Amino acid sequence: MRRSGFDRGVFITPGYFAPGLRHAMRNATDVELLDGANLLELLRSAPDDRTTRALFAIATEGNYWIPTCHQCGSKMKKVEKKCVQAQIRLAVPEPDLRA
Repeated sequence: MRRSGFDRGVFITPGYFAPGLRHAMRNATDVELLDGANLLELLRSAPDDRTTRALFAIATEGNYWIPTCHQCGSKMKKVEKKCVQAQIRLAVPEPDLRA
């Protein structure tokens, strides 16, 4: 980030950040993590005008909370990975839009 000339950065995901990443970034002052819930709250707190409503409609259409592959653009699928000690389930919770 600094090599590109930026002092701060924001990582945005429509879903959520893993607890391990949040823990690793807890002392970072130059990077902000913005997850789906925070993004929706930010959109909801924006001025209520035609542009904001249009942006909110685009940002929340379809299964926006499911991550998209940055290479091919397809939605990622739920994966179950077996671990030696336990089975780890990776899933993206559907956000609650009722607010």
